[in-house]
Formats: sequence, C-alpha cells, structure tokens
Amino acid sequence: MREDKPLILVVDDEESNIIVFKRPLAKAGYEVIGVSSGATALEAVAQNDIDVVLMDWMMPGMSGVEATAMIKAAPRGQLIPVIMVTAKADQSDVKAGLDAGADDYITKPVEMEEALARIRSALRQRKLEKGLHEANEQLRRLMALKDDFLNIASHDIRSPLASILGFADELQHEHPGPLNAAQKRYLDIIVRAGKRQLKLVNDLLDLARIETGKDELHKIPVMMDTLLAETHESMLYTAKEKEITLTNAKGCSRPLMADEGKILRVLSNLVSNAIKFTPKGGTVAVSCKTVGGECVVTVADSGVGIPAEEIPKLFGKFSKLSSRPTAGEHGSGLGLSITKQIIDMHGGRIWAESGEGRGTSLHFALPFEG
Repeated sequence: MREDKPLILVVDDEESNIIVFKRPLAKAGYEVIGVSSGATALEAVAQNDIDVVLMDWMMPGMSGVEATAMIKAAPRGQLIPVIMVTAKADQSDVKAGLDAGADDYITKPVEMEEALARIRSALRQRKLEKGLHEANEQLRRLMALKDDFLNIASHDIRSPLASILGFADELQHEHPGPLNAAQKRYLDIIVRAGKRQLKLVNDLLDLARIETGKDELHKIPVMMDTLLAETHESMLYTAKEKEITLTNAKGCSRPLMADEGKILRVLSNLVSNAIKFTPKGGTVAVSCKTVGGECVVTVADSGVGIPAEEIPKLFGKFSKLSSRPTAGEHGSGLGLSITKQIIDMHGGRIWAESGEGRGTSLHFALPFEG
C-alpha cells in the first residue's frame, strides 16, 4: 500500500455511481480507478496495486458477490479489502457478501462520511495484514536458511570434527609411534576440546530438529527398568572417576510406548548432569515408580543445589545459573532444554526440586498408553 496516495477501485455498472465516489475520494487524497463490470474489476486487480475495492452488489453478468469471491481466490487479491456497496439491507444478502470474502459493506444511498470512515478502516486493515504477510514471508525465508544451516552443519562441521577425533584416537593409542608426556597431555586437551565441540554441534542440531518439527518419535514398547539399568551401566565409569556412588532402583514393571533412543538420551542427560554438579564422594540415586497411569523417574543428587529463584530457568536454552560444576566440567547449556523437549514430545512432564546446598531432584513422568 502506498502511504502517499492509496488506490481505490470502484466497481459499478452505472457510470453515475462511479462519479458519486470519484470526487469525494480524490478530495480525501485517494487515487480512483472506475470499472463497470466484475470481469474488468478482475483485470484491474491483476494489473494494479489496488488498496481497497468498492464493489457494487447488483451487476449484469458477473455479480459483485461472484467478482468478490474470484478476487479473494487470487493470490494478488487475498489481502485486498473489499467493501460491498448494496441497496440490499436484508441480513441474508449481507451474509452472502461476507461469505464470499467481502470485508465490509455500505448501503445505498451512500452516506459519504460513513463510506470514507469504512475506507480508512479498510486501509488500516490492509496495512496490518500486509505487514503480517511480509513478516510471515521473512520467517519462511529464515526457516529455509535454518534448514540450509542444518544441512551444512550435519556434514561440513561434524565430519571434520569426527576426523580430528578419529586421528587423535590413533595418536592416543600410539599407533604411529610412541609419544612423550607433553605430547600425551596436549593430545588429551585436543580430544576433550573436540568432544565438547562435537557435543555442542550435536545438541544444536538436535534442538533445531525438534523445534522445527523435523524430529519424529519412533515409539515401541519399552521397559523403563531396562533403560535405567542400561543408563546405570554406561554412566558407572564417569561416576567412579569422581568417586560418586551411583545407585539404581527399579520400580516400573509395565511397558511404555516410547522412543527408546530418545528416552535413553533423557536419562543420560539427567544422570550426567547430576554427576557434574555433585562433589567428590557424593551420591546420585536414580529410581522409578508407577504412580497412577504414569511412570515417574527421579534422579536425585547430593550436589550443590540450585537457588529456588533459578529453578524456573533450569530448562531454558543456554540458561546461566549460579551453580557451577564441581570439577570444572563443561556443557553446551542445551542438555536440559533438549530433555524437556523430548519429554514434551512424549506427552509427559518434567520438574525439579532443589535448594542451595541441599542437592537437586529432577523428576519426569511419562504416561502409560491404553
């Protein structure tokens, strides 16, 4: 819409009716095109940047209602407000016009001040809708760029990192030849940094896929007790490195319909996070129980805890909390956000109980189906 001089299309098979509108509209600062049929109205819309259409109801051949429906069906006409101009005041006739896509109506004989007020209202509507349409188009373009980034990151970032870690592993095993102490120390630094970077890239990709709806669940019957045992076995070495006692208590004997890989990811995130924030000699207890129609899993640690006012930020992306890992561990800041997204995808819920200096308990509940 041109801010300086909006373009109004007046459609009426009577030339005198077009003239009635032309002078007041021009005086009000509008440019006016007048046409005498529905067919020529469609041509005018296709060829001009029309801001508002004043459409006569009764015309020979194509009626105003039919012309309005065709304008609104065309991509170029969808955002153009159409005001029906009619001598018909019957509610069923008004409804027919609005159902065809008309945005407003005025009755004959036309009261020009009212007509101008309705045109101004229609122009405001058009400006808002065009702004929304342009914002949606910009969002669509950004989403396309995001998809492009995902494709690039999936290959062009992960692949070199995988190669770096692969060759570093060969060096750590001294396959090319023996290393001195300094070389081993530097190599350990390279491997740790590479693994952190790869985890960050994987977390970003996972979160992006979830948020764009590109990550789907592949549900199968799973036993939570079995998944807890598998997680316990995989995290035991990490716990022992910090001299942390890791315990596991079974309690959900009913099968769940869930994505096994994603629930294992949730458990791994929660347990590794608990170990990270628990000091040497502490405990991390993992348990589950059946409560009504849900399987409730708890990961409780004896760690540093979280101030009550910071708990609402716990599952946010890149949340910065005052609590710090107890052994200088690093993280992407995305693990708990991804965890919540996965639980939400399963129709479950997740929450935390904590207090500064008294450890943290993270709970999630998944529904039994059927």
